[in-house]
This record gives sequence, C-alpha cells and structure tokens, in this order.
Amino acid sequence: MPASSSTVFHQNFDASAYISARPRYQPVVFDLLRAWHENEGSNKRFDDCLDVGCGPGILSYPLGTIFKRVVGLDPSPTMLAQARSNSVPEALDLTLPEGHSVSFVEGSIGPEEKGKLNDLEDASFDFILAGTAIHWVDWKSDPKGEKIWQEFSRLLRPGGSIFFIGYCPEVIQHYPLIDAGVRRLIWDEDEGLGKYFDFTSPLAPTYLSTGLYIGLPCPAESYGGWEERDSHLYLFDAEERLKRMEGQGTLQETLGGHMVVVPSKEKLKEKAGVPQWIAKPLAADHANDDDDRFARLASFAKPGERSTTTLRGLAKMYHSASAWPKYLADHPEEKEMQKQGKDLLCRILEKARQEDAKERNAEPVGWDEPLDVIHPTALFVARKKLE
Repeated sequence: MPASSSTVFHQNFDASAYISARPRYQPVVFDLLRAWHENEGSNKRFDDCLDVGCGPGILSYPLGTIFKRVVGLDPSPTMLAQARSNSVPEALDLTLPEGHSVSFVEGSIGPEEKGKLNDLEDASFDFILAGTAIHWVDWKSDPKGEKIWQEFSRLLRPGGSIFFIGYCPEVIQHYPLIDAGVRRLIWDEDEGLGKYFDFTSPLAPTYLSTGLYIGLPCPAESYGGWEERDSHLYLFDAEERLKRMEGQGTLQETLGGHMVVVPSKEKLKEKAGVPQWIAKPLAADHANDDDDRFARLASFAKPGERSTTTLRGLAKMYHSASAWPKYLADHPEEKEMQKQGKDLLCRILEKARQEDAKERNAEPVGWDEPLDVIHPTALFVARKKLE
C-alpha cells in the first residue's frame, strides 16, 4: 500500500466520515472466513491474524472476536488514530472476548517494503486478511507478485491462510436512471470523477478493485510454498456484474475457470459449482445450522435483499472514495458546496433523480428514501503449504 496511492494522505481526508460512510461486512463474510481457514490444508489455528490495509478498524475489531490476537496494518496515521479510539468498537457494538486483543501498526505490504515493516516477525500469523484494500498494494511494481507473495509467505505460519475480500460499485435496484447516474459519477471523466481514479494499468488500484481482483497474480505461480488451487472466487450477484463487464476489454477471457457463481439458494444447496469449503459448513460450532449458513450465503444472490441506502448515503459513500480528495485539490471551491449538499456528486445525483422522475412520471425519489442496492463481491483466497 504505497503512501502516494492512499486517500488518507490527502489533507481533505476525514477518517470519521470514512467509517460512517462505508458498508459494513455482513455475517456471511465471517462464515466464509471460518470455513476457509478450517478447510483441509489449513493449520486451523485462530490465534494470530493480520488485517492488511485496516483503515479505521472496521474489520479489525470483528476479527478480534474470532482470533485471539489481531494486528491492523495501515500506512495512514490518521486512519490508525481513528482505529485506536473507542469510537470504532462502540459504533460496531462489539466487545472482545476475554484474552483477545486488537492492536495497530503503521506500515505497508509491497515490493519496496521488505525490511521496513517493522515489528512484524517471521511466521507470526495464522491468517492474513485484506478487506477492500489489497488493490492498494503496489502490484504494478511487482507484476508477477514474487516479492509481494514472498512477504506474505514470510509473515504466515505453515498452513496459514490468505483471505482478500472486496466489492465493486453498487448496483441500484429498480431505478435504472439513478443507477446510470451513479455510473456517471464514478466513471465519467468530463462530468464525474473518472479521471481521478487510477486505471493506468490492469494492476492499478481501481482496475483491480472494479475487476474484482481477477488481475491479481496467483501465489503458487509467483513464489514457492503455496498450495496450487483456484484463488479467485467471484460470488454474490455475479450475473448482474457480468452484464456490466461485457465489452470491457479482456475481463471475460481473464476470468476463465476462476469464477464461482452463487445464483440462488436452490443451486447453492445443490452445491452446483460451489467449492466444498463454502457449500459445507466446517466449523464445529456451525455443525447443526446448515440451513442458517446456507440462508446467509444465498441472501447475497437475491436482488433487493443485500442492503439499502439512500441518495444522501450514496453521496456520503463517494465523498469517502479515493478520487474525491483528489478532485477537491483541483476544485477547492467545492469544499463549501459539499457542506451545503450542492457539490459535484450531489449535483449528479440530483440530475439522475429528476431524470428518473420524468421517466416514471412520478415524484422524484427522496434524498432519504430507502434504495435497494447490491455490492457485487469477490474473494481471493490462498494457503501456505503445511510443512
């Protein structure tokens, strides 16, 4: 996570606004995490976990209820100050079990960072996670991933697990013109924030995240000591995202055999195309609740059931995006307009809601009216071999 790429080093960044704007990770994420780490080949230890690119600790504290020791790693002092405050566990309504701890370290993972991290010792973690953050690692400087995967291998114990999760821009259900407005907001280089996102190469941060990590090099092909298995798992509302990928370069060809789709509860229960570590609950404390776990997994595949937001929430979300501080640096007059709810993002969304109202011959959607949204989500998993 090179400092120059990170949102948090812009003077306009607000860490507290970031944590309030970002989507929360649903319980199914932790079901998947546990299932992967309890699968065959894992050391199955829930002692030490590293949260890479932890930001304000949105995932670090929930991980602290599963692992005995969690270390959050981030290059931003601003983010880490927020993470170390009591406001984060209070906002998440979490209390750590007795004997569990969460701490934070300033630092990065990357090809140029070897030996700089630090206080992180060799073979000191059983599990390494990155939540919507691994695209900030400087893969462009290490396109085959040899040095980066070597660093992850150094930190993991034998049988340790890698678990990267990320989501791409939401799909607004039922209001296609508002959804189109969000697309303009993100991608349009003239009217929106398009030129402030990094698409300079297939390994650039925005390219990786919107491509759902398909471009990440597999560890077994980059550095020795890793299990050879499919690493890219594309889950949750995949059909909707695939429609958006069509015609966008070589993404379809790159996906190849790495894709796993969970289209419905019925197909999930049939285990059609779903890895056994996902389809079969493996944790001892989940042994008798297959239906609950299946229901949680399947819920991600049903449009309208993922989550809700509002137009105001969408504006807040994209005010926390990496492109927004860069835009403000070029357009300082927008800072005051943001306070008034009249900045670029709000203007784009206002235009979209008026276009939608005209199309439907109805009143405009209210700024605080609930909207059903889907965040297409991807996993990238790997495992260091047991010795």
